Amino acid sequence: MRFQGKSILVTGGARGIGLTTALMMLAEGGRVGVMAMTPEHLRKAAETARARDLPSRPIKGTSPSQIRCTAPSRRLSGRAAE
Repeated sequence: MRFQGKSILVTGGARGIGLTTALMMLAEGGRVGVMAMTPEHLRKAAETARARDLPSRPIKGTSPSQIRCTAPSRRLSGRAAE
């Protein structure tokens, strides 16, 4: 079990390559957290995991609309930022 005892967070893990990666890591013993843009995507990912007899349980998260970037922005005008 390559990921036994490891905690992994997969962003974009509810569909496509992210979901495939999350399922593989779960199957290999990892504790995997998945982030997605919508609760519906997460629900479908959990159903997929359960259908493969892999552990799945929801946890409360934050809506993407509630996340704000606090890094200072720099305007680029065709040149690299200094």
